[in-house]
Amino acid sequence: RYAFLYRTAREWGAQRIATAHTRNDNAETVLLNLARGTGLRGLGGIPPVRGGIVRPLLEATREEVEAYLASRGIRHVEDSTNAGDAFARNRARHRGLPVMEELHPGAAGNIARTARLLRQDEAFLEELARTFLAGAVRDGALPVEALLAQPEPVSRRALRLWAGPGLEEVHVLALLALCRSPAPRGAWDVPGGRIRKERGTLVRGREPARPVLPEREVKAGAVLPMPEAGMVLTAQFLDPGEEIQSSFNIFFFSFVNICGKLTVASRRPGDRIRLRGREGTRSVKKLMQEAGIPPARREAVPVLRDDKGPLAVYGFGQALRAWPEPGEKCIRIEIREDLGGRENE
Repeated sequence: RYAFLYRTAREWGAQRIATAHTRNDNAETVLLNLARGTGLRGLGGIPPVRGGIVRPLLEATREEVEAYLASRGIRHVEDSTNAGDAFARNRARHRGLPVMEELHPGAAGNIARTARLLRQDEAFLEELARTFLAGAVRDGALPVEALLAQPEPVSRRALRLWAGPGLEEVHVLALLALCRSPAPRGAWDVPGGRIRKERGTLVRGREPARPVLPEREVKAGAVLPMPEAGMVLTAQFLDPGEEIQSSFNIFFFSFVNICGKLTVASRRPGDRIRLRGREGTRSVKKLMQEAGIPPARREAVPVLRDDKGPLAVYGFGQALRAWPEPGEKCIRIEIREDLGGRENE
């Protein structure tokens, strides 16, 4: 979504992108992040401003927005999937928040207020980390002893800021363990490259480690963590007649149309796919280029494949050839981010 919005903004010369997130959306995000396990950033919910994204309706409730539209006869579009419970956010909206409101009227507003306070705490800790980095980093190298001397809430944030985007909880813990290790040298692969420990400092490698995602076999009932990309995959059979609603991270494959072994891994050179709902066959590399995915991050994009080639690409959709016909037995694959403290929007 955001890649599309940023691309469109560039095409139109727009300086800001306004989304319609409301107080209810914020409360849902906090509940979902809390259920997954998160830190202050996740509990802070949806920020009102982040880069070029602004959210002017974040302090308004969904009911207030709908009442405003109705009072002025303004038509709006309602996503048809909002009515169902196929997605976790919908279940939080239809079941979780109503229960919270029964327990304590005004719960959504209270949750949103708590999120605002936690965002302030997060901003303060991040500023401490930035101040530390400004005084400690020399020629791009981060001194290990100075990093470990910081309180852990500061050192963890400093690592995230210094290492660049994409660093997840699993990488932060691994890097801290690398720093504490008595071994004078070591290295750890992270999204976007490799970080080395040498001469008492952490140094970022120039080239990313590839492939990021090793090949893993996918079987029904499987839960496959993909820590290299900070994601997890779940697979299950669906009985004939169950509702099918595909998305850019949920895929449904006709069981009889899967050729050989079903696996998930990084893209391969020459990968091509004919996405359902799009014209023609496209190269996976071209799809990622057009979406603005940096080269160092492309190897972290999961690609599902069988013996014939790609069946789906995370964030883009699935191949037309494996789409199930009505009544066919199919397998449902969901790939989701294992946020561990990142914002879920």
